[in-house]
Formats: sequence, C-alpha cells, structure tokens
Amino acid sequence: MKLNPIAMATLAISVCALSGCSDGTGSSQKQATVTDTIQVAVGTVSDDADLLHNANALAWQKASFQRKRETCSKVLLALHERGNLPVHDLNHTQLKLLSDALVQQMNKKLEMTGTATQNQDTFEHVKVSTTLIEIIEEKDWLIKS
Repeated sequence: MKLNPIAMATLAISVCALSGCSDGTGSSQKQATVTDTIQVAVGTVSDDADLLHNANALAWQKASFQRKRETCSKVLLALHERGNLPVHDLNHTQLKLLSDALVQQMNKKLEMTGTATQNQDTFEHVKVSTTLIEIIEEKDWLIKS
C-alpha cells in the first residue's frame, strides 16, 4: 500500500510524538501543559493581517487555501522554533505537507453547516487559534515537556 505525502507526514509526526511524550505527569496536568505550549506558540505568530489565527471560523471558511496554509505554516514554525514539534530538521517540503494536513483537518472541523444563519450562529464565536490548538492536541503533534 502506498501512502500519499500528507499521510506520510502525519504518520511521521504521530510516531515521533508518541515516542517522546511519556513524562509520567498526570493527564490533566499534561493537557494544561500542551494547551499552554500551543497558546504561547500561537501568540508568538506575527500580527500579520493576512494570517487567520486571531480570526473566527467564519473568516476561515471564506479564506483562500493559500491564506489558510500560510496561517498553519506560521503556527507550525513557531512550535518548531520553540522545540515543541517532533521534527528535527523541518524543511520547506515537510512544512508544506504538515500545513496541508492541518488545513484539511481545520476545513473538516470548521465545515459549513445548515443554513447561512445556522452557520453564523455555530461558528461566529469559534476562534481559529482555539481550533488549531484542539487539532494539534488531538493529533498529538507536540513534544510534551
């Protein structure tokens, strides 16, 4: 069976994350540490107006794929620079594959639902940064300290 590049990148991150994450702390303490780590990394992303990390889910739904990928790339780069992403030598191709995978997960999670009014009510107060945090935690894409 041949895996596509996104599946391979996701698998590589998952394996690396699982192999380096046991630190003996309690589950709730680990959860707080992971959330804090991602929030700090997301907070270090520049306030570039083209990025979506401070926007709501409605802005994500309307944004271009390139804008979404740039936002995900900046967040992943911030995590890598802080030493929290389990990829030692993150090159351009790996970053693109990981960003693409994250965009796909974000698109699934923030997919339009129901009528325009229902969609507005559902996603108006959902922040992109919060959803990024949830997905990164769900995928276990961090080195936990």
